[in-house]
Amino acid sequence: MNSLTIIFSILSIISIGNAAKILCVFPAAAHSHYTIGYSLAKEDVRKHTEERFSEKSIFDMVNVPNIAMLAMVGEMGLWTSETTYSDKTMQALLNSNETYDAVITEAFATDALQGIAYRFKAPSILVTTIGPSIWTNYVTASPSVYSYMSHPFLSYTQKMTFCQRIINILTAFLQNCLNAVYYLPQQDKILHKYVPEAPNLYDLIKNTSLYLFNSDPVLNVPLPLVPNTKEIGGIHIEPPKKLPADLQKYLDDSKEGVIYFSMGGNLKSKELPQATRE
Repeated sequence: MNSLTIIFSILSIISIGNAAKILCVFPAAAHSHYTIGYSLAKEDVRKHTEERFSEKSIFDMVNVPNIAMLAMVGEMGLWTSETTYSDKTMQALLNSNETYDAVITEAFATDALQGIAYRFKAPSILVTTIGPSIWTNYVTASPSVYSYMSHPFLSYTQKMTFCQRIINILTAFLQNCLNAVYYLPQQDKILHKYVPEAPNLYDLIKNTSLYLFNSDPVLNVPLPLVPNTKEIGGIHIEPPKKLPADLQKYLDDSKEGVIYFSMGGNLKSKELPQATRE
């Protein structure tokens, strides 16, 4: 009886000792894009995975071309896909015998990167820094209801006027035409340049296992989403750290309150010229 107990105890330990090997690819060199990807990867490493590639400061990465207009996001996506695939580290990885249980990739006009998951025969998980929208529904086939789902390039709310709805429909139509005629065919060329054995990009896109959005249903309007789309807004938010004693004292002693001024995640006050800070 004691022998059986020991054997079953060992088997129980083995059964709960499963680990996952996940490849994370987040090529966009922008703080708002890097934050959510870093949070996912860091949590994976903390729990049960191995870290194979060193973390670099975002300022050490190659500069993204100066994209002045949102209409040029497609061009930026083509550049990002090409640059990511041609990177020597990525090339070494694609030509290796590595295996992965899943591949997590940022979705930011970089559909060709779906080929990485196909190369390793692993489920493809996409992560985006925005919420579900007309711009992302072509991947998941979630319905795009133009009457209240505003295109992310526009600043409309769900309560659009008739004219705004017409503009919204035309913008979405032009976006779909651009995808079909130029953007996706170019992404398909990049895909087969580096992963020649991959199927057609259109088929590969539809094979996405899970799509994660940096949004929260509490803050969003009700949206028609398919089961493989999940909103994970706030995943990058960590417990607040204790303030330095001098700063805490300053806040506590400010009887009239304090105005907190933030320049967002991309611009740091320490990088401003001394004269500007003063």
